[in-house]
Amino acid sequence: MVTSRHFLIPSPLASYSCHASTLVQLPSGDILVAWFAGSEEGAADTAIWGARCVSGHWHDPVLLADSSNLPHWNPVLFRSRSGTLFLFYKVGFDTRSWKTMVRVSNDDGVNWSIPKELVAGNIGGRGPSKNKPLELPDGTILAPGSSEQFLSPQSRVQRWEAFVDRSQDAGATWSLVSIPMNYDVLSGAEQFGAEGIIQPSLIYDSGEVIAFLRSTEGFVYRSRSIDAGRQWSLAKPLCVPHNNSGIDAALIGRTIYLVLNPVSDTSGSPSRTPLCVMSSRDRGDTWQLVRTLENTPGEYSYPAVIAVGSSLLLTYTWQRLNIVYCRLQIEDDEVDVF
Repeated sequence: MVTSRHFLIPSPLASYSCHASTLVQLPSGDILVAWFAGSEEGAADTAIWGARCVSGHWHDPVLLADSSNLPHWNPVLFRSRSGTLFLFYKVGFDTRSWKTMVRVSNDDGVNWSIPKELVAGNIGGRGPSKNKPLELPDGTILAPGSSEQFLSPQSRVQRWEAFVDRSQDAGATWSLVSIPMNYDVLSGAEQFGAEGIIQPSLIYDSGEVIAFLRSTEGFVYRSRSIDAGRQWSLAKPLCVPHNNSGIDAALIGRTIYLVLNPVSDTSGSPSRTPLCVMSSRDRGDTWQLVRTLENTPGEYSYPAVIAVGSSLLLTYTWQRLNIVYCRLQIEDDEVDVF
């Protein structure tokens, strides 16, 4: 059941647009959420904003990052086991010119370092593209990323490619590993002017890393790694319908939870409702509906989810006017505990 639900922006304006939230729970129990907002997506006045929940009370949003006259996109929060809190985000006028910036905090977001490029000189965006990194038992950090580029100056179709950036030195340096994809069988270019997979969401289960991916093909895709993200299997579609919008996944016990718009619509402007939570007990082979979070007309999109005990903590875009936070308590019969 949904045990709490909260709008994070107290007084949204009609001229205000917000999107692409991310969240992390801190050791104190505080919850920190970030998103981008401005007059519209891609406008030069967009910036990264955040809000903190302390002892059940949400504080008003505060500015977390703002580079003058540059659009800001897709913040990602991540706290390593060593205690470093990362804020990754993109800057640039479109995905082709993105640079990934990073700020770090050693006091759980009270103070932040000066922003710097995650990979100096990179254009197109390294590191996480939307979803949270994953820290493996050996301390390796996997950042799920993707790029959206035209294959040539004459091309009208973008190639969407997914990858994982690996760091074995606590985020100081990164090594890119591509997630392979068979582009010869795709049809998304006709609807979206793009083809491929982006924005992986990673889970770790019994020595295997599984990536669930947004696609242009009407279904969620999956790729797997059994060597800590050094190599990945060919990404293939699952039975889960998908509208080419953001997804995210989390693990409780041995059950995977996926939050998405399960609408297999490749019309070019697919619906971003309903927003649902689905679950799988067989690593993504089969799925069942757990909860419908939103089902009225409008946009409810780009979810972020983390697992805390037997609860899922989620945020998502609400009509581009607000960010919703909710806590979903998973019932005992919905959790695989073996």
